Amino acid sequence: MWSLKQYRRHLPVIAVQAPKLKVGTNYLPSDMLVLAHQGERIILQADNRALMNALQNQGAGSSNAELIAEVKTLRTELQEIKANTASTAQRTGSTM
Repeated sequence: MWSLKQYRRHLPVIAVQAPKLKVGTNYLPSDMLVLAHQGERIILQADNRALMNALQNQGAGSSNAELIAEVKTLRTELQEIKANTASTAQRTGSTM
């Protein structure tokens, strides 16, 4: 194990030799040091696997059409709730 002094002495060499993934990568073939740049994302292997599966299977499972249908259903329910609330307020003499 290196001491702090050894790390400081070798750090410039490590930084120069570390791969700079300027175009990014979805997969590292082995454990390695890399020079990460500001704004870049580094995620865990399991999270990367889940993300890649989700991106590859965009058409499978839930789709935008299903989400749109659900939003429309919720809008209809909200309109019914508003109508019922207005009706109740009118019958009881309350104002909205």
